[in-house]
Amino acid sequence: MRSGKYLRIIDYKSSNNFIKLNDVAYGLKLQLLTYLDAICKYENAKAAAVLYFNMLTEKLDKRKTKEEIEEDIKRNFKMKGLIASDVKLVKMMDKSLDTGSSNIIPAYIKNDGSLSEGRSSSISGEQFKVLQKYIIKTIKGISKEILSRKN
Repeated sequence: MRSGKYLRIIDYKSSNNFIKLNDVAYGLKLQLLTYLDAICKYENAKAAAVLYFNMLTEKLDKRKTKEEIEEDIKRNFKMKGLIASDVKLVKMMDKSLDTGSSNIIPAYIKNDGSLSEGRSSSISGEQFKVLQKYIIKTIKGISKEILSRKN
């Protein structure tokens, strides 16, 4: 992790949302990345994460043990989205995480202390920059299309 300011955007939703890069490519999931790009430029900061927090709860099965119920609650409230592939940033977002799967963000730290690419929803800082540039290009294209339409 380089020095400087890092920001994450968390969107609280009453539905189960997550970011698929294909949706971003087709201009469908632009909101969080647009917010991130704007605030990063305003604050002269780098991207740490864009996350959805699901506020809906499932009904609890009273036949389950207390531990099983706690695991269900953790799973239901774990945020979904994209995080920077930087272990130090991940540990700042989940201070209780040493190794294994985070209960808060989509991250998994292997026993050797590195971030598991296959078990984490992470992208590099450079990939965040590419996404931010793509978002601006896409928004400009959408804007031009809207303005060029004749009523």
